[in-house]
Amino acid sequence: MPLTIRNKLILLIASGLIAITIIGGIGGKTAFQIFSSVESVNTYQDLTKGLADLKSVAEQSILLAMDSIVDKQEGDISAERLAQINDLSTATDEACERITSIAGEKAWLQTAQKAIRKLLHTTEFDLRNLIIDQTKTETRLNNKFNNIANRIEKRSQLLMTMTDSLTRKFADRGALSSVQAEISQLKFSTSKFSNISLKLILKKEDGVSQEAIKDFKTQLYIITSAIDALSMLAFNTEEENLCASMMQTTKALEQDGVIKLPSLLLEWTTTLRDLNVKFEQIDDTLDASGESVLHIIQKEIDNTTTRATELTMESNSIFTGAIWALIIVFSITAIILSVLGTIVIKGVTTPLGRTVNYANSIANGNLESVISYHQKDEIGELVSSIQNMVFMLKKLISEADNMKHEADEKTTMAEKALEQARVAGEQAEIAKQEGIAEAASRLASVVTHITTSANELQNIVENTSSQLGTQNSRLTETAVSMEQMHATVFDVSQNAATTSQHTQAAKEMATHGAETVHKVTEGVTTVQSNFNIMQQGLNELNQHANGIGEIMGVITDIADQTNLLALNAAIEAARAGDAGRGFAVVADEVRKLAEKTMQATHEVGSAVTSIQSGTQHTVQGMHNTTTAVSEVTNLADEAGQNLNEIVNIVQTSSEQVASIAAAAEEQSTASEEINHAVSDVSRVSQEVYESMEVARNTLDTLAQQANELQNIMTGLQNG
Repeated sequence: MPLTIRNKLILLIASGLIAITIIGGIGGKTAFQIFSSVESVNTYQDLTKGLADLKSVAEQSILLAMDSIVDKQEGDISAERLAQINDLSTATDEACERITSIAGEKAWLQTAQKAIRKLLHTTEFDLRNLIIDQTKTETRLNNKFNNIANRIEKRSQLLMTMTDSLTRKFADRGALSSVQAEISQLKFSTSKFSNISLKLILKKEDGVSQEAIKDFKTQLYIITSAIDALSMLAFNTEEENLCASMMQTTKALEQDGVIKLPSLLLEWTTTLRDLNVKFEQIDDTLDASGESVLHIIQKEIDNTTTRATELTMESNSIFTGAIWALIIVFSITAIILSVLGTIVIKGVTTPLGRTVNYANSIANGNLESVISYHQKDEIGELVSSIQNMVFMLKKLISEADNMKHEADEKTTMAEKALEQARVAGEQAEIAKQEGIAEAASRLASVVTHITTSANELQNIVENTSSQLGTQNSRLTETAVSMEQMHATVFDVSQNAATTSQHTQAAKEMATHGAETVHKVTEGVTTVQSNFNIMQQGLNELNQHANGIGEIMGVITDIADQTNLLALNAAIEAARAGDAGRGFAVVADEVRKLAEKTMQATHEVGSAVTSIQSGTQHTVQGMHNTTTAVSEVTNLADEAGQNLNEIVNIVQTSSEQVASIAAAAEEQSTASEEINHAVSDVSRVSQEVYESMEVARNTLDTLAQQANELQNIMTGLQNG
């Protein structure tokens, strides 16, 4: 298929449209990837926030459980803590729902949610029931200890009272000196027995002491021996009864101090040991659940931070690729459009200008002008049509000149014949006067000559008429050819106008492309603004994370100080001996809580450090992305300038094509004028043809008249 002007313009417009499509595709893809990256980063930020909230709930649940264990001596979990457990349960469900709405259903999330619920359930029910059970058991056993202590105290006081009564009786009868030693031992041992029992009750956490039991029995032996000695020195029945009552009270003291008290101490120790084992089991369960859920959440936080960093790096890679792609596409587009525009413009304007000059030269009458153009396009067809027209004009003009020359010769011959006829008429008149016979003879000769000349003239006129008919037919064909050439020129003009419209459409498309690039530039500018806002948000997040790190440092210092205070308290409790053992237990629990606080603080610090590191990477990535977006914006501006230059080129092409269309219109006008001239020549030829027909008819009449005249002359000669 020949590469016509229309095809060239279609190729140029198609190249521009393809370039605009590619640029728009790259810009759209880049914008889509940019918004996808921003949405993904926002999603992971929301997910990180949700995970941080869930981790905070888990840590608060663990601390609440530890506080409840530490404060178990209160007898029950306070209503405030129970309300806090309900709030934490609700917060757990809300955090999990928020994470599910972002990341979907995840097995690890269900595991973490179940672990936190189990931790809270264990705290609210198992731990609470155990604390209540311990409180009830301690209350019951303490009541028994109080009862034993009261009985021992009362019986000791009763024994001391009876000893005093017996002392007075011995004193009344003057025998006090003989029992003074036994009475002193009795009082001392009774008092010591009571002190030993109270000491055992106060130190009941230590359990049964064999040394204390031995000491019990020693003091009871002394008391019993003293009462026996006093009974032997009794003077009357009253003193004997008093000694018997003292022995009975001593037996009751032995029952409480040697049998019931050790049994109760054993029950206390066994029960508390079992309760402590249960508390340790619950503590281990809570620790395991807490560590498990914190490990799961921390792992997901690390994964989320890593993924956010990877997305930032991918976004930077996308921007870099888009930049290079846009640079390459812009460069190739500018080169291709410039080359195609130059080729099309030169391929149209140069030969069309030569064609216009050639047509103007023909219109001015220079039929010898020559043009050389061999391309098979619209201009080639136009040049060929003009050349055919010039050839036909030359041929017609030459034939017209020849016919005119022949017509002139035949006209001259006809004029000579008419002149001879006139002369013959005059001679005939003379012959009439001079003599009919001679005149008739001579007139016959003239008439014969006239008849012969008239026949020859008639043949010539008929030949001329035939030639004029042929010339008229050829002029008609020439007129048809001129009409076809005019139609061809008109088609060229219409094609030039259509090309001008296409060029205008190309200009509009290029303008639309420039507007599209401008919109892409605005979109990239918006993305850059969003990235700046995100960068500010991440900077604020980094500052908040730094603030959290500072707070965690303060908490770590407090935990260290608490640990040191707990150690000091344990040391002081150890120095205090048995009296400080209860306080040592509390100090040990405080130390454990401080250690767990330090451990949790360390984990939170690690998480904050990870968040800070990820945030810094993200901030750096966002900074790089902002730089890349700025470069993309500059390139988009440059692309807009290039498209504006393309618009200017297309505008110039449109103006030149408009000039071509105007020249084609002028050429169409010139061809129409030539067509009118050929029509005039055809009309004149038709008129000459008609005149020759009239002359032929006249000659026919003249021949008939000559024949009649010859007949008359013949008749005259015979008559």
